[in-house]
Amino acid sequence: MQPAAASATYTAGATAVTHFGVLMNKLLAALALTLAASAGPSIAATAASGPAAAPSACEAQAADKKLAGAAKTSFVKKCEKDSGAAAGGAANSACGAKAAEKKLAGAAKTSFVKKCVADSAAK
Repeated sequence: MQPAAASATYTAGATAVTHFGVLMNKLLAALALTLAASAGPSIAATAASGPAAAPSACEAQAADKKLAGAAKTSFVKKCEKDSGAAAGGAANSACGAKAAEKKLAGAAKTSFVKKCVADSAAK
């Protein structure tokens, strides 16, 4: 014996549709709308405030290389990471020189350089 919900049918136009199928379609539609409504503002906020707000030099390089999809994403991420490291490289070397003057080594040197770089970035 089949459950009543699965066997009850009605006709909508020329197509016979099960009550269960209609109910599932409505639930899926409601779920999709809820997810779209909750994800929409956060995606828009990320796009407006994130690094994608203005095309970067890395994105221009990716466009020149005609990259798309995952290859473009990976290239841009690595490029931005490398350019950030290059920008912080001068501060890092200056802080490394200060640590050498103080004859620091190991964890003390690492901690000193990290704090020094953070302080120089804050200025």
